[in-house]
Amino acid sequence: DEVSKVFKSFSHPSRLLVLCKLSQGACTVQELQEACGLEQAPTSQFLARLRAEGRVHGERRGNQVYYSLTDERLVELMHTLFRLYCKARDKK
Repeated sequence: DEVSKVFKSFSHPSRLLVLCKLSQGACTVQELQEACGLEQAPTSQFLARLRAEGRVHGERRGNQVYYSLTDERLVELMHTLFRLYCKARDKK
């Protein structure tokens, strides 16, 4: 059941990009927007959904909120997906 819910989090390409970027370390909404090519509203919506699912949490530092993944297994999974799909694509 847990794995099924994790994969449901991946079901939107932009949400997958956000998760991939967060697997590299904590980011602000603006950093996620720039890295993923998204507007502010959808980025915030994705983060709200991922927060509600328990996949990310935010930490306020001054006037910025830094988002990061909550589970090291998710970080490892994202790195594996990157290696299998993104790096493999670059080699072709």
